[in-house]
Amino acid sequence: MSENAHSEMLSNRQRELLELVGSGVTTSKDLAEHTGLSPMYIDKVLHQAAKQLGVRDRHAAVARLKIIKVSDPRSDVRAQPLPQTDNLRLSEPASGEPAKRTVRRFLTPPKLGGEYQNLPWDEILLQIFKVALLGLITVMALVLIVLGFFRTFG
Repeated sequence: MSENAHSEMLSNRQRELLELVGSGVTTSKDLAEHTGLSPMYIDKVLHQAAKQLGVRDRHAAVARLKIIKVSDPRSDVRAQPLPQTDNLRLSEPASGEPAKRTVRRFLTPPKLGGEYQNLPWDEILLQIFKVALLGLITVMALVLIVLGFFRTFG
């Protein structure tokens, strides 16, 4: 099924809520205040919309809907130019988040179980690197323990 067919399956309510999320109203409580609907109903509608668009959450659904609108020739939405990256320094992450958060994000273990993990390639490679590094550190620690044991008792 094409992306445009997925977007046409969305109800008006789903589109309305996704547009509000895209405009910065992100929590279910805030959406409920804007629309007069219950937060639980909003969660259900946004979850169904994300599922219909083939993504994992409301923010990814908003991004997918924007891509569909830009690629649809009938749409009046036009692509926005990419931001300039000339001023980025190597000492700070591209997203602008502090380095402490980046380190914490690197040290968190990969998510296990649950729904299908729809991670981008850079996140998949990061998870593989983390597991490989942890394995290497474990093997090195075991080698040092064994060598120390033989030195002490050998």
